Amino acid sequence: MRGFFKKYWKQIIVVSFSTMFGLLVGEVAVRVSANAKYLKRLKKLDEDIYVLEENPLVYTLKANLKRHNRVRPDLPPSWWMHLNEDGLRGPLPKKDKKTILCLGDSYTFGWAVHDEESYPAVLGQTVEREFPEYQVINGGMPGYNTIQEFHFLKRHWDHWQPKVVILGYVVNDAEPQLNVPSAPAVKFRDQSSWLWYSITRQTERGLGVEKGSLTPKLYEHSGQYADGFAKDSVKWKESREALKQIAEFCKRKDVPLVVVMFPGFSSSLKDDYPFKKIHDAVGQWTSELKIEFRDQLDLFKGRDYKLLHVPLDGHPNSNTNKEIALDIYKNCLKDKLQK
Repeated sequence: MRGFFKKYWKQIIVVSFSTMFGLLVGEVAVRVSANAKYLKRLKKLDEDIYVLEENPLVYTLKANLKRHNRVRPDLPPSWWMHLNEDGLRGPLPKKDKKTILCLGDSYTFGWAVHDEESYPAVLGQTVEREFPEYQVINGGMPGYNTIQEFHFLKRHWDHWQPKVVILGYVVNDAEPQLNVPSAPAVKFRDQSSWLWYSITRQTERGLGVEKGSLTPKLYEHSGQYADGFAKDSVKWKESREALKQIAEFCKRKDVPLVVVMFPGFSSSLKDDYPFKKIHDAVGQWTSELKIEFRDQLDLFKGRDYKLLHVPLDGHPNSNTNKEIALDIYKNCLKDKLQK
C-alpha cells in the first residue's frame, strides 16, 4: 500500500483537489440557483397586501388598504378587508382608551369574513357595552406562527401598551410561515450541504419514491401539522420557546396573558379529530409556564365542522367567530375587567 501511494501520490492529490473543487463549484451553483428562483418568486408576491420585513418577522401587511377578497381565485369577491395606518384590521386605537390586544394569525385576523365579523371585532363590541373605557385591537396577521407573533408583540408594545393580551393558538402555529416565499437560507438552515440535498432529491425523483425517503428534512411548512409535534421535531420546541418568551415578556410588563387554543375547523370535530395531540401539548406547555389557558375544542367538540367554517375555505365563519368571542369574554376576560 505504501508503494502505491509513493508511486501515485501526485495523482491522488490532483484527484482529491479536483473532487473538492468540483463539489465546491456544485455547492455554489446550487445556492446561486436556489436564490435566483427565490427572487423570481418574490416578484410574483402580492405587493398590494404584504410588506417584506427582515427575519424573524418576515412580513407585515400594507397600511391603509381596502380590498374586496375572494375565497378562491375562480369565485367572485365575497368579503371586505380594511387595514388601518398600523397595517391592522379595524379602526385605529383611541389614545384615551385602555387596550386589549388579540394576537394571532388568520383565525384572529378573521380571514374570509367581513371586518366587523372577526372575533376581535365582536369581542370589542361586547367589551365596550359593559366596559366603555376599553377597546380591543385585532393584532392578527395571516400566516404568522408563534415566533413571528412574539416579535410582532415586542415591536408594537410601546405603541399599544395593552392591559390584557389574548394569544390565539392554531394547530399550524408551529409551522414556518407560508404566505410569502421563504428564503433558501431559512429552508436550508439545518443542512450543511445544499448540493447533497439536490442530489438526493433528484435520486428520489428518478426512483419514483416519496419525498423525504432519502432527502434530509428542510425547514418548511408541512400540511401534516401533527408531525411538527413529533418527539424529535424542532418545530414544537421552537413554538414552545416563543410562547415562553411571550409569557415572560408579558410578566415583565405586569400584563395578564391568556392563550386560547382554536380547533382546526376544516377537520372533523368528533372522536376522529386529528389534532388532539396538539391541543394536549399546548395545554401542557401553558401549565408548565403558568399561563392561563382556554381550549375551545371543549366548546366545539362533536359538532358538524362543515357548519362552522367558511365554505371552500376552512376558516371559522361569522357565527363561529361570534361564539369564539363570547366564550373568551365570558371565560377569560370579564373577571379581569371587573377588577
